[in-house]
Amino acid sequence: MEEENKNLVGFKIIGLNLLIFVVYVLLFLVGKLAELALFLYFLHFFACIIVGAVKKNLYWILSGVLIILIGFSTCIFLLNLKGI
Repeated sequence: MEEENKNLVGFKIIGLNLLIFVVYVLLFLVGKLAELALFLYFLHFFACIIVGAVKKNLYWILSGVLIILIGFSTCIFLLNLKGI
């Protein structure tokens, strides 16, 4: 039972970080805040890695890795979509 609660908390961490990531994508789509969105990608990535290292929690590190992987591919796609 305790292991299930621990996994549930871990998936909530990942889900919340991905939800925040969606906000960055929407900032990028607006167009005027593209540089800010890119800065926030990296800031979010480093924050997740640092929190994961301090708390020794792999869910935070996994969140950071997912943010940077999905963020990079989304950024490339949106740049191609805008013709930059």
